[in-house]
Amino acid sequence: MLQTNRRMTRHRRNPAFSSHGNPSQGNNKSRSVPASLRDQFVRTNADVILMGSLLALYNYAVMGDAADFTTRFLEDSSKELTNYTTLPSTHCQIGSPYMAFLYPWFTQTIAVLIYYILSRYFPSLPYTAIVFLLGMSIGFAASCDATDAILQSAEVWLGINGQLILLIFLPGLIFLDSYTIDVHLFFQAFWQLMTFAFPMVLFGTFLTAIVGKFMFPFNWSWDLSMTFGAILSSTDPISVAGLMKTLGAPPRLQMHISGESLLNDGAAVLFFNIFSSRYFAQMGIEGFGTKVGWLEGFIQFFRLSLGGAAIGMLFGIATVLMLKLLNRRLSSEENVIQVVLMMSSAYLGHFVSEVLCGCSGIIATLTSGITIKVLGDRIINDGLLTLHFWQVTGQLLNTLLFILGGTLWGNVINPRRAAGWTDAEFGPIEWLWLFALFFMLIIIRFVIVFSFYPITMNIGVGTSIKESLFMSYAGFRGAAMATSLITQVFKNTGNDTQYLSYREDVFYLYGMTGGIALLTLLIFGITCRPLICFLKLVTPPQARLKVIENYRRHLKKENLICYVKLLSQERFKDVDYALVRAHVPFLKDLTLEQLLEAVKMYKDATPYYFQPPYLELVLPYLLPEGGNEEAFDMKTLDDHHGRHHRRGSTLLSTEQWNAVFESDTFRDDGYLARNGIDPDDLTEQRLNFIEILRSVYHDQISNGELESRGDVPYSLFRGLDFCKTAVGKGKPLNDWEGTQVACKTWVPVVDEFFHTCLRHMGTGLRTCKTDAIDMNYFKVCLVVRQILPFLRAHRHAQKIFKNEFAGSQLTPAELKVIEESDEQVSLAESVLEKIDKYDVTVIKGHLMCQILLQQSVYNVEKLHQKGLLPDEEANEIIENLNVDLQNVFECEQLDHDGCLASCIVAKRLKELDPVTKIDLNIIEQTN
Repeated sequence: MLQTNRRMTRHRRNPAFSSHGNPSQGNNKSRSVPASLRDQFVRTNADVILMGSLLALYNYAVMGDAADFTTRFLEDSSKELTNYTTLPSTHCQIGSPYMAFLYPWFTQTIAVLIYYILSRYFPSLPYTAIVFLLGMSIGFAASCDATDAILQSAEVWLGINGQLILLIFLPGLIFLDSYTIDVHLFFQAFWQLMTFAFPMVLFGTFLTAIVGKFMFPFNWSWDLSMTFGAILSSTDPISVAGLMKTLGAPPRLQMHISGESLLNDGAAVLFFNIFSSRYFAQMGIEGFGTKVGWLEGFIQFFRLSLGGAAIGMLFGIATVLMLKLLNRRLSSEENVIQVVLMMSSAYLGHFVSEVLCGCSGIIATLTSGITIKVLGDRIINDGLLTLHFWQVTGQLLNTLLFILGGTLWGNVINPRRAAGWTDAEFGPIEWLWLFALFFMLIIIRFVIVFSFYPITMNIGVGTSIKESLFMSYAGFRGAAMATSLITQVFKNTGNDTQYLSYREDVFYLYGMTGGIALLTLLIFGITCRPLICFLKLVTPPQARLKVIENYRRHLKKENLICYVKLLSQERFKDVDYALVRAHVPFLKDLTLEQLLEAVKMYKDATPYYFQPPYLELVLPYLLPEGGNEEAFDMKTLDDHHGRHHRRGSTLLSTEQWNAVFESDTFRDDGYLARNGIDPDDLTEQRLNFIEILRSVYHDQISNGELESRGDVPYSLFRGLDFCKTAVGKGKPLNDWEGTQVACKTWVPVVDEFFHTCLRHMGTGLRTCKTDAIDMNYFKVCLVVRQILPFLRAHRHAQKIFKNEFAGSQLTPAELKVIEESDEQVSLAESVLEKIDKYDVTVIKGHLMCQILLQQSVYNVEKLHQKGLLPDEEANEIIENLNVDLQNVFECEQLDHDGCLASCIVAKRLKELDPVTKIDLNIIEQTN
């Protein structure tokens, strides 16, 4: 109903319609019949009714043939979720199915902690391998008599059907990989990728089956051995993909590894379905498996692959058409709906292909994602929102999939679990066989890659020996299909001793495939980095260092221009260069020539509104030293001159601090009645001014003048929220009081508590400091950091309000809004005047450093987004800048090592050339 009202409101406001809702006479002649029909559909919501009717017809007509199969599938899944486990066990049923909610979110939380520890302290360890080990530990701990809530929740997940697990995880992950792939390079390397995906997968399946059949003492049948080979023939580049991107590996190599994984998943699943069906048929259980002949197998292969591709293309084209209709780019709601549509298409297309039509769901999802990428990428309203959504989805799904895989593997090979349904045991001998299999798979991978090397070298985008060596080694394996195999066997055989040998077969198969997943994640994840560097597949270190040095010069130049721009603002005229030099690395080695060049560039870029920068506290540090001059360290400087003094008793006491907030700006002076101002018009103007202020705050965040998180932006934005509520009740602008209210909440107190804890614990990026935080200074810093952007925002918002939202002559309502804004500025300035000047100068100086450092971060991010700066170098620079920012926030000193005394500053300025003084607008200081 809400959407209907919005649509009707838009048409009522459209000048092309009269007050009766009909097209105007002038436009009626030129309007086409389809356009008129479309407008009629929109006004009457007939389009919604029509789509609903089509969906209803589809439900009753098209799904009729598949109803029985779908019902059986859903009933099986429902029974398994109700019975909690398909793995036979002797324990009693766990209390409630709601326990299933705990496992995924508990493990995701632990995974976040694991990521933090690895990223800060052990960056060489692969994240996926560690979370797999986490899952394995949970699987080992889950026993028949488990009473712990987490283990009970894990038991519920252990009983989920393997096919249902694939339906939950694969569509999202496959669609993410296909949607984020480089389409241009993908089609260039298409025939290479097809070679990697189908002939090489089939060859790898056969070689691995030989190992499983003749090397292992398990006496597997050929069908089970081929199923085993199909499971281990597919690759998963999740660990190595991020590494290659970080190190700046060649795009061709990245495409070969990611594209191979994308396509060979579909091929491996096709082979798995065929051979596992033949293996199930060997058990002689009615309705379980099919004896597929070789000719029928080929027919089924093409039906699954081509049928899945056709279904995926249909879903992709349908999704693109819907994306085309959702074309209100400025509607945030419609942008979200586009993302929901793509996600729904990914999962619905996979289900229709896999379950309803009996084709390959993976190939359908892959084809759908590439189709949407090719045809729909240009019509997506918010590409950044879409990308971030799929990145979050991929992170959640990948983390949970690896943890769940580890849990299942650890639970299956747990002797306490296995003892209830098989005599098999995954003991030391099996571990030896596992390591032997691992080395055999490496050999098989090398044989496969180099057997097809003469072909892959001469088609597509080509390849090289070094790239082939890395591809041979970095063949990560997964075990998702083995989960489907073991759960189906457990479900259909139960505890019947007649099928004990089959349960033992899949037990060893699952133990081997899960162990291979663990070894490849752990060993390859650690060794791939030195290998890719040894093969020199990344840019040579010397060349990279030269490029990085050029970018550093560019960043220094941008930072210097920003410094000059800030110096032209009166609020920063008292900031000493010694403080900036101590905190901003790009400005530590500043020379006089560089400063003058930056001033000239800033003047040329702003010829009409150029303001000469205040250089009185900068130039003395860049001029040649005279005789008998001395720079002081901080202790000597505090003892020898009085230009600055130590902070201490000069701060506001608690009573003085509370007294600052006792004034009340809410007053009724009869202004509206005397001047005949419409209250509704005034309220609208006030609300408009509040939104202008909000926009200015966001601009300050993007410019680095205001931090993007913390209690300062929180209190400023909350102040606007309080002000908006008050304005809605007819009150004047009072956002400064709203900011005071936000300051009096528990948020700053909690922030100070966390800040103290983190300062004692350390953040992993710097050495732990144990100095206690001065709570009094913390409060003063908070209010000054609020006042400075507050004053600047109001003054800038007044200019925008007058120039862009008001007429040439301000109305009484607009004048009243400006007057109320001036009152808020006066209130903030009165608070600033009550704070010790030394503390204000300290905070202003560190605010300038904060702006310069954040601008450097934004400049690095821009270079990285343009692809000019590789991930590793960009992350390193940003990490160092974050350390510098943290030091700025913790520093409470104005004077730093090398700070010049006032007499030396005055002396050097006096010796400066008079012409230069005039050009730079230098005002000599006196002692």
